[in-house]
Amino acid sequence: MNKKNIGQNLGTLRRQCGMTQSQIAEQIGVSIDHISHVEIGKGSISLALLLKICKLMNVTPNDILAGEYGTKSADEDNVFQEESEYGVGGDMSLEELNPGDRILMKYMYQFMVNRRADPKMEED
Repeated sequence: MNKKNIGQNLGTLRRQCGMTQSQIAEQIGVSIDHISHVEIGKGSISLALLLKICKLMNVTPNDILAGEYGTKSADEDNVFQEESEYGVGGDMSLEELNPGDRILMKYMYQFMVNRRADPKMEED
């Protein structure tokens, strides 16, 4: 995953939603500078902030991470967020996921690995 591509995807989706960087920053509790840095590819985004942005803009993580703009709402695809937020859910095998979700999990896993390897990404 490329920070510049993620930032471009975020900017495109933000504009499609008719939102400003300021509105997103205020709604998710970060600075406007942070959103700006993410959009220009100089900043990174934590998984928690990614999920907040997805819920706010009603998009999926795949929309932002991979630029695969879908028609499903964030509420439909963010089952992980809802389960983790309320402490429910169970084990799920990767074989149970559809191909699109497997790709998403791969991107999310790689993002987390990269984030751990780069201490500068922990600034969220």
